Amino acid sequence: IPHQLVAKVLQSMAKNDIAVSSKGVNGGFTLAKNPAQIPLSDIIKAIETNYHLVDCFNENGTDDECSKLDCCKIRDPLAEIQKKIDKIFFETSLQQIL
Repeated sequence: IPHQLVAKVLQSMAKNDIAVSSKGVNGGFTLAKNPAQIPLSDIIKAIETNYHLVDCFNENGTDDECSKLDCCKIRDPLAEIQKKIDKIFFETSLQQIL
């Protein structure tokens, strides 16, 4: 993993109170909370603000961006899948995957 990518990820985690940065000789990053208290959803939202399956589910997405909205047959099923994914990310803690 490139150093710059790791640095950006850790900075995003610190900005979202998931990690704490320390400066100096023994500086670095540590988790701000116990891993059991950090849901994966918090980490994902800190790193990837628009992680949804399709653009129309993103916070910045609007219905008028899609020219097929009036005849879209997959939006509702994908919305259900997105809800299930969100639930899993919210219910799974960082500790569970370590």
